[in-house]
Amino acid sequence: MSVMNAAQVKVVLPRSGPDQFWTEVYRNYAGEDQRIWKYLAMFTLRVNGGWTVDHIGRAFGHPKGHVTRCLRVIERELRSRFAPPDDLWHYADIDDGDADDVGVAVENPFAEDEADVAALRTDH
Repeated sequence: MSVMNAAQVKVVLPRSGPDQFWTEVYRNYAGEDQRIWKYLAMFTLRVNGGWTVDHIGRAFGHPKGHVTRCLRVIERELRSRFAPPDDLWHYADIDDGDADDVGVAVENPFAEDEADVAALRTDH
């Protein structure tokens, strides 16, 4: 599987395991930025581990509100950095214009998320 980063460069996600995945995260996103790694750890514990915000706060020594802000920041960064191009869902000629596919709606499944990210960007 692959994704496109904000610079529209294809990044191939590994299939071999978590070590190679995190190596790719290091190379293509987080680098040596300790803040990003800390936020990624919090995000992973919350999303993949099912940890509560309180437990994450205890593990990192932060109050619940700070953890919540950190989670929002990293989610926003990930969505904006790895967001699909704006015109991804605007290719009407993919099926050569056949209108026989009645009942098949091709919509942007990320529309609500993109609106949320756009609203957050205008808040700054």
